[in-house]
Amino acid sequence: RQRRERLQGRVLAALDTLEADQTLAQMESTLAVFASREGQVYIFTPELYRLAFQSITAALDHFLSYSEIVAQPEEVEKLHEMRIAAKHMRYTLETFAPLYPDELKRYINTARKAQDALGEIHDCDVWRLYLPEFITKETARIFRFYGSERPARRLLPGLSYFETDRADLRAATYAKFVEDWQNWQGDNLWDGLRKTISLPFFQLERVTPNPRRSGPAPAGEATG
Repeated sequence: RQRRERLQGRVLAALDTLEADQTLAQMESTLAVFASREGQVYIFTPELYRLAFQSITAALDHFLSYSEIVAQPEEVEKLHEMRIAAKHMRYTLETFAPLYPDELKRYINTARKAQDALGEIHDCDVWRLYLPEFITKETARIFRFYGSERPARRLLPGLSYFETDRADLRAATYAKFVEDWQNWQGDNLWDGLRKTISLPFFQLERVTPNPRRSGPAPAGEATG
């Protein structure tokens, strides 16, 4: 709470600057041009599907590059990096989701589930690293104020309990994440995602209908 309060002044100053610079108004004005053309833009083009395929594949490959450390709970930093990779993959999937109506929901939900689990694990790791340092510093502060470490002893049972609680939560969350990961692998989930984003290249007529065919055929033109 104390750290948050110290940061609050900087947050308010940043918001004041944002408002004074008219940044949001400028963004809204710039984007309004594109929003007004929304109904005129045909997004189901081979070029956009190609971009989606490349972007999603890159994000998925990066996420899966951490597969080996899933069974290594001691890899604290790598697991944190994997969480960031899961987040980036989810954002990428959400960006291109309109190209695949309802077909990416399962993969987006899975990416979010992985991100949440890895985030919980990271939070526990942060607490486990922070608490011993906090106890040392707080004990030193109490000694300087009271001339004795005795008052600090009243804090230790609660802090020790909380440290154990975070360790237990980390272990339980990690075990569930590993179980989920094995299920995803067993279900060939990621192969399914690759197949989904590859399909448009084989069925372009289905997923990228010709805009000229969306209405009645012009007079004299056959409707094959």
